[in-house]
Amino acid sequence: MEKANLELSVAIAALTCRYISRWRPPRPKSSAYITPEAYRNLQYEFHSLWKRRAEVTIALFAAAAEGDRSEDDNINYPQYFD
Repeated sequence: MEKANLELSVAIAALTCRYISRWRPPRPKSSAYITPEAYRNLQYEFHSLWKRRAEVTIALFAAAAEGDRSEDDNINYPQYFD
């Protein structure tokens, strides 16, 4: 039954693809829970980003003290407002 519904969804999408942008077939049902390993990976990423944030903040503070915060100082900005 699910296969028939999926095939029907694909057929409908094929007929109306010019009206639906970036259509994707429905994903199979899964749980919203994550594994303990995935949780540990997310914790590690969070802590490493938090540490990196401190380094970036220090660098921005130093750049602001020197009056240089722009990476694109050679761009002619008025051309974007014409």
